[in-house]
Amino acid sequence: MNHATISHREGFTLIELMLSMAFVSILLIMIAVTVVNVSRTYTRGVTLREVNQVGRSVSEDLQRTFNSSQAFDMTGVNAEYYMVGTNDAGRLCLGRYTYVWNTEIIYASPTPRNIFDDGTKPKFARVVDQNRELCRYGGTGPIMRQQATELITSGDRDLVLHKFTVQQTQGGSASAQGLYYVTFKIGTNDSENLDKTNLVCKPPVTANKLEDYCAINNFELVLRAGNSL
Repeated sequence: MNHATISHREGFTLIELMLSMAFVSILLIMIAVTVVNVSRTYTRGVTLREVNQVGRSVSEDLQRTFNSSQAFDMTGVNAEYYMVGTNDAGRLCLGRYTYVWNTEIIYASPTPRNIFDDGTKPKFARVVDQNRELCRYGGTGPIMRQQATELITSGDRDLVLHKFTVQQTQGGSASAQGLYYVTFKIGTNDSENLDKTNLVCKPPVTANKLEDYCAINNFELVLRAGNSL
């Protein structure tokens, strides 16, 4: 007696197909999240590296200029006018060179306090100024662009100076040497993600989607001016 063979078709059931699609979806989401996190990490690294490179360059330039300058007095009623300006902008006259700067707040305004003769706006520049003319009479002298070197140059990120201060810690014009405590902050020109009150980047919770591009670093130097002992 012959029995008819029963053929069975093999394939995916609806449940198996749905599980497979769910697995693939989860896998794709995990890959996308990984790519985004790697991209953010890379972006943060590039931004921080550029901030630190520019900060080191400014620090080395300041150190060379201070070492070749005479000691000067920044204290007392009869303090010499070697530094003029406010927290927003200023000029530091050291003899052969003068530093001029605009911080991010003023730099972004249509009328910054320091402007070159060609209309460009310095972020933090070293200007040849043999007789300290830029610090005389309240620092109203013109700033010649052709005699200036911009120290905060444009790279992959738009970096600006956020703060610059100088404090005298020892000596002055009456002594052979002077020690000066210099602090400055350099960071991204990011008004949306920057806490301008404390000069720090906002945490990711309050910052917008571009928080990866926000970076700011504080640099502190103790510099010596005048003849060595």
